[in-house]
Amino acid sequence: MNNRWYYKSAEVEVGPVSFSGLRRMALEGTIGRETPVREGQDGEWTTAGDVQNLFAPKRSRSLFPPA
Repeated sequence: MNNRWYYKSAEVEVGPVSFSGLRRMALEGTIGRETPVREGQDGEWTTAGDVQNLFAPKRSRSLFPPA
């Protein structure tokens, strides 16, 4: 995985940042799932929510309490 990521904040391109830095911003709420991001200077823009392993996995809620 490329270690140079870019994201947009208020329509301004920011970067490069490492994937771990981008992930930290995602976990802290600095960027959201709808934030435009791209890998490398020539990558296609996509939403942060589409980047594998960027956000913590959603936990499923069990219908039954733990035994």
